[in-house]
Amino acid sequence: MSKIVKLTEMQEQELIRFRDKWLSIGLCCDPADKKNAEIQLTAIYSTLLGKPKPVYWWVSSPWMAMMVVSILKKCGANLGANLRANLRANLGDNLRANLGANLWDNLWDNLWANLGANLRANLGDNLWANLWANLRDNLRANLGANLWDNLRANLGANLRANLGGNVFRGTDFFGQFDAHWVAFYLFPQEILKINYGTYGEQLLWFVELAKSCNWIWFYDGVCIVSDRPKHIKKKGIVLHNETGSAVEFRDGYGLWALNGVMMKREYVETPTEKLDVNLVVKETNAEVRRELVRKIGIDRVCMKLGAKVVDTSNDYSLLLLDLGDGRKRPYLKMRNPSIPVWHLEGVHPDCDTVEKALNWRNQTTGKPQVLT
Repeated sequence: MSKIVKLTEMQEQELIRFRDKWLSIGLCCDPADKKNAEIQLTAIYSTLLGKPKPVYWWVSSPWMAMMVVSILKKCGANLGANLRANLRANLGDNLRANLGANLWDNLWDNLWANLGANLRANLGDNLWANLWANLRDNLRANLGANLWDNLRANLGANLRANLGGNVFRGTDFFGQFDAHWVAFYLFPQEILKINYGTYGEQLLWFVELAKSCNWIWFYDGVCIVSDRPKHIKKKGIVLHNETGSAVEFRDGYGLWALNGVMMKREYVETPTEKLDVNLVVKETNAEVRRELVRKIGIDRVCMKLGAKVVDTSNDYSLLLLDLGDGRKRPYLKMRNPSIPVWHLEGVHPDCDTVEKALNWRNQTTGKPQVLT
């Protein structure tokens, strides 16, 4: 087999088509293909874990999976000893202790690490460097931004925020949201006809799972699998819906987001004219505050809070805002150069110029002074 040093023009074109195909798989909102998912999961249990076919517990969302785990924990006395043992202590530590050698060592080492090494050995250094650049830019970077940052990570953060200690880590795979790494390894096999041997067969399990379902939790004798979302709404590569949930599952669990920033439901669904402008100064998260300012409008915020301009410098203004308690507080108004939106950030009461406000802010955040 001759060494491949770069993709052909046709393969470059195929890469774009392949990327778009896998993005649509990662964002698919059709009901789960339960039959196909269970076939792949049974093969994983049998081949990688040496375990019999588990009981499949299908749930409507990752949130419902967390509820199932909580209920099973509380009802542990009524469960079989094996299941009860594997569901105690938030499941994570027990799973690693009992299944780690089979699940994580075999699954990650054989599929992830060894598959990557096998790919490099087949392709050689020259193609690996070239292919990495192509796939990174067209698959991992693009799909990762769409699927990892905006869906998988935000779902996890949302569950942790709402469920705290009941959220377990290290036991789950992500079905369709694993599409970014699945596609990365699948392209050389499917389009360039690279032979991974047995690793290629294992990769196909995860190809089919990405096409069939959402999050997956592996346990001894029980496998919890989530259905896919009902809808996913985005603007570009970020989650965004100005009137409702950006991600919603079939049981109503969802995420609300504006321009990729996770928001409270009421911030999104309350009409602009009914939003209390005081939310802007009460909100402690800078990104959420930025989106509130964007939605309400900087002019309306300044008008409603009786803003008095103390000093200006380029795209910076130092304002005194009336928060309704008889005191005027200084806020720095500034434009974000990368995304043309305005920010409001409270500064020290002694700040009476833009320069002092920036110096105070940058000493606090460790950022360099910006006065251009």
